[in-house]
Amino acid sequence: MNRRTLIVLLGAFLVLTVSFLSACGKAAEPTTALPSEQPAQGQPTQPPRSTSPAVEATPAPPTEQPALIEGETLVQERCTVCHGLSRIQQASKTEDEWRRTVARMVGKGADLNEAEQAIVIQYLTETYGR
Repeated sequence: MNRRTLIVLLGAFLVLTVSFLSACGKAAEPTTALPSEQPAQGQPTQPPRSTSPAVEATPAPPTEQPALIEGETLVQERCTVCHGLSRIQQASKTEDEWRRTVARMVGKGADLNEAEQAIVIQYLTETYGR
């Protein structure tokens, strides 16, 4: 390797290393609070009251059902101890097939009680079912 090639390679390595380290080492910039705005003279300090009857706000529906969130957590914590998540994600099974798979995994030592098994089966069927 001649000297010119070595210098080019070292320069490229240095540029890549510096850009990688600068991307990884960025800290969150502190945000400063904006001063609160004072109401202009003549503006009311409280919003005007509505004369229409009060309407109760309805809570927004959750983005995911709690059982699905719990199922995802159980799969992450209990199933990926022995194998990767990609193995689960690549499978496309019916509910009955997932039920048999979960039972087989429990037989091999997966730590799931009956209630947790039902949650995992529901999650797997809804997320990776066919």
